[in-house]
Amino acid sequence: TVLALNAAKESRFYSRIDESKIGMMGHSLGGLTTLGMIGAYQFTDARIKAAILFSAPTYPFEETGSGVAIPTMSMVGDNDEPMLRPDISRRAFYDMASPPKYYLILSNADHLAFTDRDYREMPLYQAVEKDPRARAISEYGFAFFETHLLLKPSSVLNEKDEAWVYYVKQEAGKDEVTWGEEPPL
Repeated sequence: TVLALNAAKESRFYSRIDESKIGMMGHSLGGLTTLGMIGAYQFTDARIKAAILFSAPTYPFEETGSGVAIPTMSMVGDNDEPMLRPDISRRAFYDMASPPKYYLILSNADHLAFTDRDYREMPLYQAVEKDPRARAISEYGFAFFETHLLLKPSSVLNEKDEAWVYYVKQEAGKDEVTWGEEPPL
């Protein structure tokens, strides 16, 4: 639908989308759907060039997640236990994904920390100013898409932030970089 609006001269979205630089992100089941659309399932959409997964389970893609060949960032909370198959950690997808890949664990956060549950009383820009978790989610997510879709490397992806308990990344052709301590999930 959005691409159709991009092609329609009467649309305010006309000619504003670079169809070669499409990213996708989703939370929970939306993250699982994103995972399926980027190579873990037979209906892959090759237009998607980078993806962010918020609290996304790896199940039922624990055998096929290695088919993902685009940059990915997975964000979970430190109190965000996997549902359905608790024996498959949320990190499982990161471990099987191809670089560039990022895995971040948000401090003092449960499964819904990536929604507007805590911020309904205020506009997003105020939440970002008041809550270091909202700011970190926004900054790192934006930096990821800026780096991997716009091809403008962002220094944010190399910076430590108090909102993250744990951060690990591996960029193509480079060793893994880790900071913080990974809590058991």
